[in-house]
Amino acid sequence: MVSGQVKKYRKDWQQADRKARPEHHRSMDKASYWSNVDKQRARSREYARKHREERKVYMEEYRSNHILERQAYRQTHAEEHAIHERNRNSLKRTSGVKLTKGQWEAIKSSYGHCCAYCGYKVPRLTIDHVIPLAKGGLHTLDNLVPACRPCNLSKGTREAPTLPHRRLLL
Repeated sequence: MVSGQVKKYRKDWQQADRKARPEHHRSMDKASYWSNVDKQRARSREYARKHREERKVYMEEYRSNHILERQAYRQTHAEEHAIHERNRNSLKRTSGVKLTKGQWEAIKSSYGHCCAYCGYKVPRLTIDHVIPLAKGGLHTLDNLVPACRPCNLSKGTREAPTLPHRRLLL
């Protein structure tokens, strides 16, 4: 019984300490993660493998529920969305370059139909601007690379963390 009380006390103390010093624990968690990154990734892969069906069901539910939410958001914020799209398309038009399907295929083939950032071969590659349009990049052939969806989404409007594997020279 004493052992159970000690565990409860320790758990309560740890929770209180995390609340009192969140920055300290956040930095310690990051340090621990990066010192054991391979172990952490292996653990994540193993979890994903064991819970594949549960995750699949969850993602299907999430997508179906959020499609309606996204549609409702777009309807209530139609004007903001339209302004955003007009600005983005304007940036593309002012560059004076229209990307043809043949040019896009040439860019993809020069990267071996692989993501420019992680190097994985995926069935569907997205167009990524190495220097984002929002940061002054141009919609030109030398600023476009193929990227898998996760790499493109995680990059967001930041410049590429590392230069892509190969640069296309046209």
